[in-house]
Amino acid sequence: MDFCEGKEVLDVGCGDGYGSSLLARKAVKVIGIDNCRAAIKHACERYQAPNLFFQSADAYQLPFESHSFDVVCSFQVIEHLKYPEKHLQEIERVLNKGGVLLLSTPNRVQFGGEFHLKIPFHYREFIPTELEDLLKGYFAQVSLLGLWGGKGCKLYMRWTASQF
Repeated sequence: MDFCEGKEVLDVGCGDGYGSSLLARKAVKVIGIDNCRAAIKHACERYQAPNLFFQSADAYQLPFESHSFDVVCSFQVIEHLKYPEKHLQEIERVLNKGGVLLLSTPNRVQFGGEFHLKIPFHYREFIPTELEDLLKGYFAQVSLLGLWGGKGCKLYMRWTASQF
């Protein structure tokens, strides 16, 4: 959350709003967007702060002026998108010069490919080099950091994959 302190933040794919509400504790302003109207309705009802806003929007057509945000968060979204390039183009467009994209996605290597595309809502799961190459097409500076799940994470992924 340090990246967001004192910044204007866009949270793409905010879901029920929980993460956006956490970001709003540090940021000057947070706008959470999701294409699920029910999730946005829940977020509006559950999380309220003077610097926190929610709206229904499409990750491919962000309804904001160019260079509107210091930080864009896209957590666990890109794997759900058929056209990740279009999403990254839009993020690049709405980020201020020198802005930061914080993006997370499942690491296919971490699970040995065991769950790759077994979750029907995932169009593509990346290995680190694929993600890095994709991001470098839009951003001059790219740093990959790891979120490493342990045994519990693998069990959760195994259970999730078994549901489909």
